[in-house]
Amino acid sequence: MSRKARETAAAASWAPPKLWAGAATHSFPKLGAFFGDAARGAVVILHLPEHDEPHALLGLAQIGQRALLSHAALAPPALIVLDLTPLVAAGLDLPAAMDAEGRSAALGHLGKPASRALCKLLGSGMAHVTLVARGGAAQLALKLLGATADERALRALDRLLLLHPRLPAACVNARLGAAPPAGDAPLAALRVDVVFESEAARERRLPAIRARFADGADAVAGGHGAAVLSHALLAPLREAAEAPPLEAYDAARLDAHGRRLWLCELVFALSRQTKQQEAAVVSAASAYEQVARTATATPPPPPPPPTTTTTTTTTHAAEQTAAPPDAASVASVGGGGVEVGALVLRGSRCVLVRSLSGAWRGMRIPSVRAREGEAPHQTAIRAAAELCDIDGATEVLPLPAIPPAVIFRADGQAIWVYALYAARPPPPGPLEDQDQSDQEDLYDWYTFPRAAAALSTDPASIGALRAMAYTLSSAAAAAVLPRKWGGVFGDEFVAAAAGGREASAAAPTAPAVAQLAGSLPFAELLECAAACAAAAAARHREACGGEARDAPPAAKFRAVRAFHPSRLRAALQQWAGVRPRLRIEGIAWLATQPNLQAVVRADGAGACVVEPGNPWWACIPRSKWPAGLEEEIAPLWHAPHGDRQSELSVEPVEPSDSAAVERCLAQLEGCLLTEAEGKLPLAALDDPFADAWAPVLLESAERERAERIADDVHGAFERARRPAKSRAEAGASADLDTSVCLPCN
Repeated sequence: MSRKARETAAAASWAPPKLWAGAATHSFPKLGAFFGDAARGAVVILHLPEHDEPHALLGLAQIGQRALLSHAALAPPALIVLDLTPLVAAGLDLPAAMDAEGRSAALGHLGKPASRALCKLLGSGMAHVTLVARGGAAQLALKLLGATADERALRALDRLLLLHPRLPAACVNARLGAAPPAGDAPLAALRVDVVFESEAARERRLPAIRARFADGADAVAGGHGAAVLSHALLAPLREAAEAPPLEAYDAARLDAHGRRLWLCELVFALSRQTKQQEAAVVSAASAYEQVARTATATPPPPPPPPTTTTTTTTTHAAEQTAAPPDAASVASVGGGGVEVGALVLRGSRCVLVRSLSGAWRGMRIPSVRAREGEAPHQTAIRAAAELCDIDGATEVLPLPAIPPAVIFRADGQAIWVYALYAARPPPPGPLEDQDQSDQEDLYDWYTFPRAAAALSTDPASIGALRAMAYTLSSAAAAAVLPRKWGGVFGDEFVAAAAGGREASAAAPTAPAVAQLAGSLPFAELLECAAACAAAAAARHREACGGEARDAPPAAKFRAVRAFHPSRLRAALQQWAGVRPRLRIEGIAWLATQPNLQAVVRADGAGACVVEPGNPWWACIPRSKWPAGLEEEIAPLWHAPHGDRQSELSVEPVEPSDSAAVERCLAQLEGCLLTEAEGKLPLAALDDPFADAWAPVLLESAERERAERIADDVHGAFERARRPAKSRAEAGASADLDTSVCLPCN
């Protein structure tokens, strides 16, 4: 062996495996998303391809997009790829090396570092893990399970999934033929599922596998490994498993909950403070872009022929203006040709921004120029973050179901305005308190009438707000958008417009809109088009026999006991995404969250949201209750829990599913805490919503602490201002001790 080959082999022997991870969340996942209870049911994939296959990150992106975004109800919480390719030296015959590892008794060059990495990962607090191995890596997986002495890591495994396993006879004799060791109890109940590439392979190897692991399912499925894996993770193995091809990875893709797939790298490093190995999570977006460019490196296509006619150029520009931009179109215009705005919503209010430096006068909708290759929703979030000086990753959520509105400028430029939703509820108190303006702050909250008044010199922006108001109203009617915190932005305008149409003659028809298109301003044209759409919808309802006849029955679920969070989540996911589908919404009392209401929404189309709402009145001092509240909520008050209760509306999406309402009500009853569970400490109850609620709870605790300090300071100064006689009558000393600060007095 040459010196260079020896140096390469030595470097590979010391190179640690890589840990790539993927999770579907609203913002960049924290470390806790991949360990402990948050990662219960995660999938760990051994990546050691025998042939020239794509990088582990490319496969993780495609599998994660299918498994985590397309099937949220069945998806695991996280995918982790144990990439063992750094252990392989250049020029190494990998199939022969894996065969040697499979038949040997002791861990070898591949087995030792793989075992250390796997035990470090599984022993970090994970539970109910599925371990996946494909091809020759199945030999390594079987050896790692039998050779490791870390019982904590073994107990974290519930399932072993082998895809197209390549198991030579020597490996079968060494790993499956010998009697199990005496200390093999953690593996006795391990479920082993196998997907074979052919019927002949199943007949040859399944008996040996079942002699060692009796529990499990098997199937035959050909095709690409990534597609087979994603299908096996989401569907039970059947006799004839079908693996549909995977779609191309789209970094801007969002699921029905507004979550995106985050690609990360898990790093274990020695801490300088504790001198112990500590884990950290870092973004793998740049690493993915690099391997993707390498994988798709092809000679650039020839440039298109130059445009020779004015008509062609004009048509192309019109097409670019008529359709919402995507990442490809943003890249094609070089990042500076598309401007994207953000309409940040919270209940019935939106955000308008001002410039403290004088860059523009008055208020406007925040907008910025898109960067090259940036998705529109990402640009909208960046616009809100930069112009409002907030953390866009945690403070706002995208609303992919809401189409954008357009601000047409006089110079022909278009600003595409995307709707975002505030991730945090408004502060306690009357909603009208939000309408106060602070000239020293970058942004303020506006109802529709106040926003229209603030934008009175910008009719194009008012037209976009009117168009968005109609869209939001339709989305709320279809339960795509929550109606809370004062309603939905634009309710005042939509209600006034509907009242005006009812008082006037018949709504305009499509030909009337076409005739007015050349004479009406853009805002009025939108109103006319919306009226035409409303009239068409009314005619459709009349043709179908009327809306009231098809309205499915609804029922109310009420309870004064708390919900068990895990059982409630399972029930909501079932009725939101499985036929017969139901629409469920209202407020709930979660046993693990005694301070805040839980706003529940399952829209029947797969979306299931349980998010923090307003505080319970029982958590607010009575001195801060508005006048008359005590008498108003007296019928709802039940000691010692106060006004904590659940009230959910349940209705079928389709009239034919009305019988499912009763079954859903019974299941919701079963989601309530039992008497025994009610006596347990809150920490003993599994809460799948804890991570999503943590930022809101922290903010609420900090706000309450600040209010208590302010009350204490105010009380101290009030006591200091009292006359000496009053203090003496109250039993206090007439002499004020000036050595003690007033807040502590």
